[in-house]
Amino acid sequence: MLKSNAFKSRVVLDGSLLRPEKLILSTNGVTFIKPKWYLILKNKTFIPYRELTSFSLKRGFVKAKLFFKSNDSTVINARGFSISDAIAIKRLIKKNTELPRNGYI
Repeated sequence: MLKSNAFKSRVVLDGSLLRPEKLILSTNGVTFIKPKWYLILKNKTFIPYRELTSFSLKRGFVKAKLFFKSNDSTVINARGFSISDAIAIKRLIKKNTELPRNGYI
């Protein structure tokens, strides 16, 4: 069974009230789920850890933005996450990959 960690954007940190973004870090990759405006369908983007080429964090005063990029130019831009969630995500990425870390955390 695959172990995964899920993180959700928060309204008070520039996230959406009705359509929160979700970032799921599993043992094999990163999945980003962004609901569409009509709440029926969702955009899902998956990047396996072996294809992840860059990962960076930009920290604000109380919120953080996360950026992921893969070999085939797939990009994930996640916003509205707390700093504690960003630190936990950074640790999980560090545990599963050998990427050089960029960011301000």
